[in-house]
Amino acid sequence: MNLNKLYQRINNLKISLYDTTEDSVKAASIEYDNHYAIFLNYKKLNTTDDLFIHAAHEWGHCKTGALHKLDSPFDLIAKHERYADQAAVEEFLPPEKIREAMAHGCEYSYEISEYLDIPEEFVIKAIKIYRLTERI
Repeated sequence: MNLNKLYQRINNLKISLYDTTEDSVKAASIEYDNHYAIFLNYKKLNTTDDLFIHAAHEWGHCKTGALHKLDSPFDLIAKHERYADQAAVEEFLPPEKIREAMAHGCEYSYEISEYLDIPEEFVIKAIKIYRLTERI
């Protein structure tokens, strides 16, 4: 998995990255003064896969501006979560990469994950998104 690419994308958007020890969160994003910040709780992100999945998702929130207050209506929160997931998937696992893996004989999500060095959970999320939008 390419954490360097992810951190470069965070840096390219001039997003500040902070470690947090807040027990109630693994990761969160905020906007203040037209600036975005991602907070990652490294104590709760136990694997590099977990780190990638959460940091990419938070990058998606910042990239799309799809942030919400904690007390926002559930439908708004759900919509913003979809926007963040879709942006992260499109950036870090475009459909042509999945097609490439399949062309090399990968049939299952774990095979695509191994071939592309992307967490399987992220591959599964990407496949769901691309199937809904009929892109694979």
